[in-house]
Amino acid sequence: MTLRLALLAAGMLTTSVAFAQQPTSEAEVKKAWAEFIKKTYDESQQAETFEQYDQIVKSCDEALPKITDQAQREYLRQLSAWAYNRRGKEYSKQAGEAADAEAAIALEAKAMADFQESVRRDGNKWQAIHNRGVSYALLGEYEKALADFDRTVEINPKFANAWFNRGEIRFEQQEFEAAAGDYSQAITLKPADAGAYSARGHAYYRLKRYQGAVADFSKAVQLEPADAVARTDRGDVYANLGYWREAAEDYREAVKLDPDLGRAYMGAAWIMATCPDQTYRNADLAVQSAEKALNLDGTDDWRYYDTLAAAYANAGQFEAALEASRKAQADAPEEQTASLAARHKLYEASSPYRDTARVVDGN
Repeated sequence: MTLRLALLAAGMLTTSVAFAQQPTSEAEVKKAWAEFIKKTYDESQQAETFEQYDQIVKSCDEALPKITDQAQREYLRQLSAWAYNRRGKEYSKQAGEAADAEAAIALEAKAMADFQESVRRDGNKWQAIHNRGVSYALLGEYEKALADFDRTVEINPKFANAWFNRGEIRFEQQEFEAAAGDYSQAITLKPADAGAYSARGHAYYRLKRYQGAVADFSKAVQLEPADAVARTDRGDVYANLGYWREAAEDYREAVKLDPDLGRAYMGAAWIMATCPDQTYRNADLAVQSAEKALNLDGTDDWRYYDTLAAAYANAGQFEAALEASRKAQADAPEEQTASLAARHKLYEASSPYRDTARVVDGN
């Protein structure tokens, strides 16, 4: 799941509350505060650090009890809400870059606290509401995240990231039709968003709209020609549909674009080991690619062992195929038990596996 924070176009930075000369009349006081606010805004473009955001909050809180003009008080209240939201965004960014899960959770909790305070100070601040939703999602509180994304699109229906993020949550909850609708809205608002096309492609795939998935992954590739993941995604759909040539081409191109993308090697290995058309089979390269995929991505995904088993069997290495097959069966979900067992029996009989088109388009 990929979530996007709401970025703010302009910064705001305050200085301490002090005037060169103390104003006396009400008009002078109001003018002095107006100048202070103007200076605050002018300096806002330099705000980059936690210390600066803290100073914004401190200055606003010092000034608020002294200001009698309601419009100026409201501005400073909103300014402090901005500071909390901006600092929260920085915490969330650090959480995404944290080296371990414990540190990431701690930083995301700080981000959440700042977003909460921002919303408390300005209940209509859609950026903070949206960013709080991102924090809720990252902490696994999906219903609260959905409520915040709902509120965000209510306040600002033109904010594409809120539609995209709501789609991501709905996808995680396996509400694929609703997710596709949200991704479509994000695409309408940002037609050049390759990530939104890829996300909708995944939703269409889960809805068995395979041609729609191919079209969306193709659009993502068109928008981001160097995106190896989008090409691999499209290759996976082609392979499932039995479009062997197209799948092989996508995997080859993906490997060229990103030599460290294990998924692309796995896809290529599967085609070279199991394709019913011998034109696309290559026993030695299949084994090499399957082994490299495991070396790159580790051993946590049963599909890599399933692919390795098929490659070994295609190369006539049936003992090695059986060993890899057993590892795949040990970790695979229950719905894969029958197909894995069937392939295992083939290897026991010293026979390789030959694939067929695994899906039929639902359009």
